Amino acid sequence: MTSSQDGGLEGRGRVQADRIFGLDFLRALAIGGVFLSHLHLVFWGGRSPLMALWGTLGVELFFVLSGYLIGGLLLDIAEQRPSVRAYGVFMLRRWMRTLPLYYLWLAVLALCAGLPHTVHWPWYFLTLTQNFAWPMTAPWFQVSWSLMVEEWFYLLFAAVLLGLARMVRIRWALLASCFIFMSVPLVARWMEADSGINWDADIRKIVMLRLDAIAYGVAAIWWVRDRRRYRAVRTMLALAAGIALLGFTAWSCLQSASYESRLWRAGFFCAATTGFALCFPAAIRLKFRSRSVEGIVRWISERSYGIYIVHLEVLELARHAVLSNLVGPRAGIVLAATATLALAALSYRWIEKPILSRRPPQHPCARPVEAMV
Repeated sequence: MTSSQDGGLEGRGRVQADRIFGLDFLRALAIGGVFLSHLHLVFWGGRSPLMALWGTLGVELFFVLSGYLIGGLLLDIAEQRPSVRAYGVFMLRRWMRTLPLYYLWLAVLALCAGLPHTVHWPWYFLTLTQNFAWPMTAPWFQVSWSLMVEEWFYLLFAAVLLGLARMVRIRWALLASCFIFMSVPLVARWMEADSGINWDADIRKIVMLRLDAIAYGVAAIWWVRDRRRYRAVRTMLALAAGIALLGFTAWSCLQSASYESRLWRAGFFCAATTGFALCFPAAIRLKFRSRSVEGIVRWISERSYGIYIVHLEVLELARHAVLSNLVGPRAGIVLAATATLALAALSYRWIEKPILSRRPPQHPCARPVEAMV
């Protein structure tokens, strides 16, 4: 869940001019689905499968969006003779974008919410391995599972792609990298997809079983940037195919029998992320005439990372206030939403933007997509 704002040395004015409304809209849509799903889970116990589906698809959309943005930057690096230094700058920029707020919120939760009664758990969260190849090591800071998928994808995929790009043509390096990262997790999920295990905790939220999700976004940006392929498949046909695939995926997720199928338990994520990837060519062309709507969407999009990081614990705190009769249910929901947005705004203004402004530039001149990474 990375922000669309690049506060780097390329300049703030250029960044704002280069923003793509469609990608901002997708990010706002994703964080909205996740927030509403967790709101229902915390206040109503998650009894609606439809609301749970919104949250699941919201996270998958975040993954594809991350791959789309990061993939464009990695293709630029590969085209300019990849080097160890370029890889190091790429990772430094990623870490400066994601880790400061992660570790800050980790410290806040440790101080305010109390620590789980285990001795070994801090090392997993500090080393970003709390769900690397196993279920979450503690019932705490649950939203961090998806951040770990992104962090490990950045680290591993960039190393493979840039390493191969030094030996073979960029196209073959990209195809090989995407094939590895799409096929290995799928096979691993197939091997693990026994109906007796918990699909959410033991498959969906384990890093090594989910690295393919972001790879579909990388494939999408390559498809869009290759003009010959982009023109060969009409944008609206791709959009229709993507919506149809997402509709089928959503329908199958609402069928209780699906969870007993090894094919579904392993392949659901491939179908969902492919569906979203097919929608991206149309999304980048999306325009909206209302500046006020564009402003709201951009505001939410820029602060989506902060919203994602803090919202679940804020919802839990609001629920506790309702159960303690400190506020009514409606007031608790309003309080949770307001506090989440306020914390995200403060985080963006005082933590994220100052750190982003100090990131080293990846290239002398950034493309529009890179400016959004």
